[in-house]
Amino acid sequence: MEYRQSIFFAQEEIFGKLGLSHNIYKSYKEKFINITQLLSRELENKKVAPFKPMFEESTHAVYRDIIHKYQKFKTVFIVGTGGSTLGAQSLYDLLAIKQKNYPKLVFLDNIDSKTIRAVLSQYRLEETGVFVVSKSGKTIETISIMLVLIEAYRKKMGAESHQKYFAILTAFNNNPLHRYANNHNLTCIPHSEDIGGRFSIFSNVALLPAAFCGVDIESFCAGGRELIKNFTSISTIEDNHPLYGAFFLISCLEQKKISNHVMMPYIDRLKGFVRWYKQLCAESLGKNGSGITPIDAFGTIDQHSQLQLYLEGPSDKVFTVIVNGNHHSEIHIENQGFEYFDFLEGKSLNEIMTLQQQSTIQSLVKKGRPVRVLSLSHLDEKMLGMLSAHFILEVLISAKILNINPYDQPAVDNGKELAYQAFRKIAS
Repeated sequence: MEYRQSIFFAQEEIFGKLGLSHNIYKSYKEKFINITQLLSRELENKKVAPFKPMFEESTHAVYRDIIHKYQKFKTVFIVGTGGSTLGAQSLYDLLAIKQKNYPKLVFLDNIDSKTIRAVLSQYRLEETGVFVVSKSGKTIETISIMLVLIEAYRKKMGAESHQKYFAILTAFNNNPLHRYANNHNLTCIPHSEDIGGRFSIFSNVALLPAAFCGVDIESFCAGGRELIKNFTSISTIEDNHPLYGAFFLISCLEQKKISNHVMMPYIDRLKGFVRWYKQLCAESLGKNGSGITPIDAFGTIDQHSQLQLYLEGPSDKVFTVIVNGNHHSEIHIENQGFEYFDFLEGKSLNEIMTLQQQSTIQSLVKKGRPVRVLSLSHLDEKMLGMLSAHFILEVLISAKILNINPYDQPAVDNGKELAYQAFRKIAS
């Protein structure tokens, strides 16, 4: 493993009612191990849908032409919402800065007209490709943005110009977007029928946009495969990171009624990853009156805005703190004659970050809050692949314990249908 997971349970003999008793701890361990053995067999037989693509022919090999075409643009608009874009954003944020000789990705995931207008005025359309993602082909927001862009391209470069600049990724099931793409001779790429948006981070939904901008998607998938290999071969609960993580969350949920999960990385490049996890957790587990509410926080920023609540507010949260042990990119401080802060002379920003994250962790543990710490040896594509696979497995294990289907989203689908019917009624 290239990351360590440390979990600090508040056990009853230490923290009274805030903690877990040894009897509960033992009974939960047995239940979780049984669930994991079943899931491991499914993984070994490659029957777990979110991970199937990483064991198939590489995305680079299958989509070489489309990747090469989109890498020639200076900018690529990624049009979609929710799981259609969050996985790609997670991978794109890993880069921190635009890679030389690769396009900049601009994610159009909301229908705020001021944002769309600003984007259209800021970028040269003749240097910009458009990549539209919608599995159902019926997402009103995505289709609306796509149609606005098509009109803009037609006005700028002619009636059929969008055929050169647009590609569509959707399910090949004769849905409205699939039909439109075929009727207008647009490049169309198949979205896997058995993988929903929030579970699509190892599929072409996320990997193609990532490949456009220079992310090493092969290393990302290799990290996912390594995590799965470790998961299926480690039977000790404390050493099996996804298993122990699910144990941590669900035991607190069921035994202590703690349903809020704060994920707090001290790494800016994980902001997109946290947004991806929020949907994965909320939409997969929020059913039948149960679920875990994911909350994002970022160190050190939210030490100055949220930590007061976390320490002295209600005891209704568990915490995952993610820290990075890689200090290769050191930036050192010169004091500049500032006497009050003379102790900063020669210190690095990473040293200050380390002290801040340690103080937060210690404060939460001392207060009796359930805390998990993920310590990364570094952060690159392979590590992000491991983390992505970890949290998908954590959610799948939690769903089995809660006896719910993690793959559907009936409330969301109902909302889409109501919106569609409402617009139809207005138009008639």
